[in-house]
Amino acid sequence: MLSGKHPYKVKSNDKMAMFKRIIEKPVKMRPEFSDDARSLLNGLLALKIYNRLGCSDWGAEEIKSHDFFKSVSWSMLSRKEIEPPILPKINDEERIKNLKLDESSVEDLAAEMSNENNNEETKEDINFKRKKAKSKMIKTGEKEYRLFENFDYVREEKAIRKYSPV
Repeated sequence: MLSGKHPYKVKSNDKMAMFKRIIEKPVKMRPEFSDDARSLLNGLLALKIYNRLGCSDWGAEEIKSHDFFKSVSWSMLSRKEIEPPILPKINDEERIKNLKLDESSVEDLAAEMSNENNNEETKEDINFKRKKAKSKMIKTGEKEYRLFENFDYVREEKAIRKYSPV
């Protein structure tokens, strides 16, 4: 997204070649990327899950505290007090079909979190705990492999054993 190009581009539209490249080759960074951007991308795209940014016990907090985001006020962002620097033009419904941005479901989640809160924990605390639990769940191995069964590409069982960092 930083460069507008896919980090694992291959010469043809051969998806299997692209997936092989993702597993076997490091990401090529553009020279204009800052050190913070390089660090963030390398962290997010780390092949081994235990090295991947956001997959530790800190979950998303690990990503949010990265130097790349040092100028972001996460509390203002969560209150929608920050204008997005870029508003993408969506020309293809296919690109947003998996987004569930229904305002009522956001309100339902807030109400659910409020009920769990019982005036003892903040919504941020609950959200952090949920993300932390999800992070741990994904790290546990083949059992959670099913989490990804609806993705465009899912590694075969043989590849999971060969490449799986867990």
